[in-house]
Amino acid sequence: MMPSRFVLAVVSMLILFIAALAALVAPSFARLPQAPLYQDATPTLDPFPRPNSFDLIVAEQVFEGGRMFYLQPVDRIWVLFYDEDTRDSGTWVVYENQWVEGMPEIDPAIIAPDGYVQPRRGFGMVWRNNPDVREALGFALDPEIGFESHYTFTQGAIRVVDGVVVVEAGVHTLLSYYGALFTFDEPTMTWTRQIIPTPELTPEVTPSL
Repeated sequence: MMPSRFVLAVVSMLILFIAALAALVAPSFARLPQAPLYQDATPTLDPFPRPNSFDLIVAEQVFEGGRMFYLQPVDRIWVLFYDEDTRDSGTWVVYENQWVEGMPEIDPAIIAPDGYVQPRRGFGMVWRNNPDVREALGFALDPEIGFESHYTFTQGAIRVVDGVVVVEAGVHTLLSYYGALFTFDEPTMTWTRQIIPTPELTPEVTPSL
């Protein structure tokens, strides 16, 4: 049975109405200003799309009172300080890497105690040039290690303020060389560490002949 002319007319009018509504709404989205990221020193990995989840090259070094991460894509150094009674949480700050090839890698006048290491290159520059960082971190326990890590970034809430789209600070995660997942919270500039258990291998019984 063929649809009645009345039904066809209603459907046609509905299609025209939806098309007209889309034509009115689309330009309003196009006119939205570019979203500014109000994250002054924060290490978001723009221009990567959000949410981000990918592998990247980092360096890591463990200190007496914290650790450092270097994130190659953004050329930033994240400095982590331990809370007073634990190594599983603390605060963090971000520095631009200002060390370039040709600069001194270490300060020969600084002698690390036996069993400790003076940080080198970019880590060393941040450590030497910022007395508060040096005092809080102490000496490094081992040389820095470069490796491929997995990184994620989850952006914060999105608000519109006076016609401007504002993306709130978000949360980063980064896998440590030593088998832990670090979570970095931008709004509070605090971090936590979660030890990732290594799965136990079940020994296989060798079949008898």
